[in-house]
Amino acid sequence: MMYYRIFCYKIYFVLISVITLASVTQGVSKRCFSCRSRGELGSCKDKFKFTNASQIEEGQGVEVIPCASGWCGKVTEGSSSTFKNEEYDTATHRMCLQRGPSDDEEHCAETMVSRNKVFMCFCRGDLCNSADSHHSSLSIILVVTSAFLMYVLNGSLHS
Repeated sequence: MMYYRIFCYKIYFVLISVITLASVTQGVSKRCFSCRSRGELGSCKDKFKFTNASQIEEGQGVEVIPCASGWCGKVTEGSSSTFKNEEYDTATHRMCLQRGPSDDEEHCAETMVSRNKVFMCFCRGDLCNSADSHHSSLSIILVVTSAFLMYVLNGSLHS
């Protein structure tokens, strides 16, 4: 029983360390992908093949830039409201935003920009604008997982 408790405390310590590290890393790293593509040309379109900075090579037209606000965006502009990448004139633009949306929430929506209908996504986090759509936060997953494990471990320690 004593070894089991020590094992449980070690697991608990590792979980707390991982959660703390993930929170600190997410708060410090504020970078966004920056690129533009039109139609089938360029590396910016969806399916976006980059998920981290080390995958980017010189001359691909994709950069990783620091972002003071922490808010990244992706704008898709097409010739119709479907915004599918197969369309000839679909343009994709990924960027750092000077400020987040007025509701301070991550989301995607159709909106008007300079009399053009566009589909825009707002996200907060390091390189979050790589996804096709709204992404789930690593921190939320870690917190839920650790809460579940703490519940299980706490129950087994008292039995």
